[in-house]
Amino acid sequence: MREHTDLVRAWRALPPDSEAVLATVVATRGSVYRRPGARMLLTREGWVAGSISGGCIESDLVQTAFDRTASGAALVTYDASAPDDVLLGFGLGCNGAVDVLMQRLPTDGGPLAVIESVLHDRQERWLETYADGSWQVTRLSGDEPLLSERLQPPPALVIFGAGHDAVPLVRIAKEVGWHVTVVDGRSAYAREERLPQADRVLISPPANPIPIEGGASVVVMTHSFANDVAILAWLLQSPASYIGVLGPIHRTRRILEEQGLDGSRLYAPIGLDLGAEGPDEIALAIVAEIQAVRTGGTANHLKGRMTPLHEKKEPKYVGRI
Repeated sequence: MREHTDLVRAWRALPPDSEAVLATVVATRGSVYRRPGARMLLTREGWVAGSISGGCIESDLVQTAFDRTASGAALVTYDASAPDDVLLGFGLGCNGAVDVLMQRLPTDGGPLAVIESVLHDRQERWLETYADGSWQVTRLSGDEPLLSERLQPPPALVIFGAGHDAVPLVRIAKEVGWHVTVVDGRSAYAREERLPQADRVLISPPANPIPIEGGASVVVMTHSFANDVAILAWLLQSPASYIGVLGPIHRTRRILEEQGLDGSRLYAPIGLDLGAEGPDEIALAIVAEIQAVRTGGTANHLKGRMTPLHEKKEPKYVGRI
């Protein structure tokens, strides 16, 4: 999640003597903009990073957070379901309620240090937050935590092929907060200066398997029939949760038929039908499809939907070819 990266960077950029308040959504009721775990970091000068609403709560936090936390952590409820919400000046306009825990940020970063370790180590952790502002990476006995979070590293995207069309795909994937690796066997293409936003750029022959972490999304866009054959031969045995192949369907079918491979896991042609033309639009269609697969979204229009947008669901997409 990109917001976690932004929060950690903002914390690390604070002057050594700077005072900061970390505001965390710990519970919600009804229709609200953000879910539990959303955070905002602010100093006495104002907002620094993150968000906990569509903008209606942030202004109150900037004005009151330091007074409210003068003697310790403070738990505040913003209730837009009350008829006098507009009179209170919050104007949530979404008929829901949000419980926000405000706490002075310790010099060691507190919860943000835990988030940083997840981003750095790419190992998930459980973070428990308590009403007094204390926290623990593993569950404590005794008091019930206000918020129990499963902190996961950013979703992993591996792109095979460092051609010109990989550049916008890397850019858009980083905009939504993914961890991006680009792999190409050509040293002239697999260069960090060509793909400065990528987390890793590897030079590796297509037939040489590289580690693919469980749940990773993989895009094959080498523009080489032989390279795609070599990659898919081992990639289809990997624990990737999404494997998409760029190119017309008859090309992918030929690869599968000639190699005797099972293509039931593949998304080919890759991407959602957005009427995309050109590298940027195609990259958008690819990222949109991967997001739908990751979250179990339908990729349908939201118009006419009657159920809550953040209703918990399991991934439903299956490979198609």
